[in-house]
Amino acid sequence: MKAKIYFEAFGTDKDKLVETLDKTLYNKVSQYKKFQIIEKKIADPIEREIKTPDGKSIKGWSTYLEIYADFNDFDSLMDFLLFYPPSRIEVEDIKEIKISTKDGEIKLNKEKVNLLFNQIAQAIIT
Repeated sequence: MKAKIYFEAFGTDKDKLVETLDKTLYNKVSQYKKFQIIEKKIADPIEREIKTPDGKSIKGWSTYLEIYADFNDFDSLMDFLLFYPPSRIEVEDIKEIKISTKDGEIKLNKEKVNLLFNQIAQAIIT
């Protein structure tokens, strides 16, 4: 099961931000044994200004780590989402997932599966 996984980050120190994504986060995530990393990319940092909840502004840098990976199976992908919730995930090579319930069967197409996975990851992050 192939997927693109994105981890977004913001920081005031450009070099430290890239180092954290490239070394700390990537090294931690790459230890997960139930997937194989096919490719890794770090986007060029972009200078941004964001508003804080108290109305102030902070200038800093924004970037993301993108990992293209092949998961062993559906369960390994779900485990990954729970242990390392990404900012966004896009599962590529599925057409439909069927879930059996006591009331019948639920079918989810690729778009609905991706939406569900992203909602799970966001719920964990927040």
